[in-house]
Amino acid sequence: MKKLKFLLSLAVSVIIGAALFTSGCGDDSGVVNNNTAGYHPNLVFTTGQTLVLSNDSLHETGGGHTWTGVRTTDVIQAQTTFPPTGGRLCNPVISTNFDSSTSQTATIPYYISYDQSTGKYYQYGIGNLINPTQTPTWDVVGDFDVQRGNQYGITTINYTVNLGPPFGSVTFTGPLNGRIADSTSIVQSSNGQSIACYRIELNAVITGIVAAQTITASIFIDYYLGYASPTGLVELKLRPFSFMIGATPVLNEPGFDRRLYSHTP
Repeated sequence: MKKLKFLLSLAVSVIIGAALFTSGCGDDSGVVNNNTAGYHPNLVFTTGQTLVLSNDSLHETGGGHTWTGVRTTDVIQAQTTFPPTGGRLCNPVISTNFDSSTSQTATIPYYISYDQSTGKYYQYGIGNLINPTQTPTWDVVGDFDVQRGNQYGITTINYTVNLGPPFGSVTFTGPLNGRIADSTSIVQSSNGQSIACYRIELNAVITGIVAAQTITASIFIDYYLGYASPTGLVELKLRPFSFMIGATPVLNEPGFDRRLYSHTP
C-alpha cells in the first residue's frame, strides 16, 4: 500500500500509520518510569553525525521479521530555518536509502526540532507517515512537559485507502496521539552497543464508513529517540495491523522496523 512505500522511503518523517493506543499495548521492555512532567532532557543534535539503519518487514502473523535488503543512512545537518518563511529553527536530516537488490538509491530529507524550554520535540510532517498527501506541518512527536505515560494529541489524520473489492476506496479519519513511555535502550545491530533512548508511542484509531458498515484500523508505532550517543531517531517500528469490521479482519497489513545498525561518531 502507498503508506508502506512511504515508510520505506521514510527519511523518517514519521511513519505511516496512525497508531492505536490502548493501555498495556506496546513494548515496554526495559522501560523505567522514573521521570515526571516538567523534566526537559537536553537533546543536542550533532552536525555530521551519521546513523545507518536496517529495514525489516515484520510478518503479519506468527512473529518474525525479514530484512528488505535496504539500508538507510541518516546524516544530521547544521541548523537552519524550515520552511524558509515562517518556519522553525531545526536540524535537517539527509536520509538516503540503498537497495542492495537493485543497487538503487533514493534520498529524502526530513526535519527535526527541539525546544528545551517547552520540552517539545517536533518533526515536520509526522502525519505524512500515514497519509503521504497530507499537507505537512510541524508536529509535536514528544511532549516532555506531559506526565510520563500520559497521552497527548499530535494531529488529525484524514486518509483514503483502497481496500479492494467489495469496499473500494474508503476515507479514514481519526486523531494521531502520542505518549512518552520514558527512558529505555535498544541494542545496536553491528556491535551490540546499548543505545539510550526514549520510546515514544505514536498511536491512533482511524475509522471509515462504507455501505453503512464501520471499518476501523488500530495502528501502533514505536518511535525511539536516542538522547545520548547518538542523539536522533534510532528505531522506528510499525506493528502489523488489520482493517476491521467488528472482530472480522478485512485486510491485514505487515509491519515494518527501521533499526540502528551503526553510527558515527
